Amino acid sequence: MNGTIRQLWWRSFSRIGENVNDECGTQARRGRNRIIVAGAAPCADHAGGAMSDRLDASVQSLAEAILASPADAILATDRRGLIFFWNEGATRIFGFTSEEASGASLDLIIPERLRHRHWMGWAQAIAKGQTRYGAGDVLAVPAMTRDRGQISVEFTIVLIRDVDREIVGVAATLRDVTARFEEMRRLKKSLLAHTMPGSGEEGAASDVHDRS
Repeated sequence: MNGTIRQLWWRSFSRIGENVNDECGTQARRGRNRIIVAGAAPCADHAGGAMSDRLDASVQSLAEAILASPADAILATDRRGLIFFWNEGATRIFGFTSEEASGASLDLIIPERLRHRHWMGWAQAIAKGQTRYGAGDVLAVPAMTRDRGQISVEFTIVLIRDVDREIVGVAATLRDVTARFEEMRRLKKSLLAHTMPGSGEEGAASDVHDRS
């Protein structure tokens, strides 16, 4: 990953105020970003240089650990939707290696029937500089895998900004919820079968398919 983009990426995990109070009773200036790390070493001097270096290393280590996790898919794109980061979790869930995904459009995992709607929403988010799927709201959508199969994923996104607060890309965390979605469909089908006398399992299944 490009060094500048990497810094913007891991800093997005740790946006907090202006100063760090160190154990010497001084304040280490941290510009626009800072983080307080439990167990951080005390400052070596009143400039707080050693502590600043320790904090940077701790934040980067935390970000690297999160990004490398195979539990969830984490990916990042530029403003055009071209992928520049693809973690092990993304490979596990979607089947594409990082080499295959790098430089590819997000269309790689978006079903064709949903692409127009996706890119309309994308353009609006980039233009407005905000998205409701980064503040607690989770979006559930179908996605495609390498073998052209379809899975269900939930995801949140965050807009990546440079030091001038300009949007340079988008990062997303996605989780495969296919098993849960299929269980919900099974329960819905069972409920319909019991509440629609004479419909039978076939009719209930058809009704669920039409509503989904």
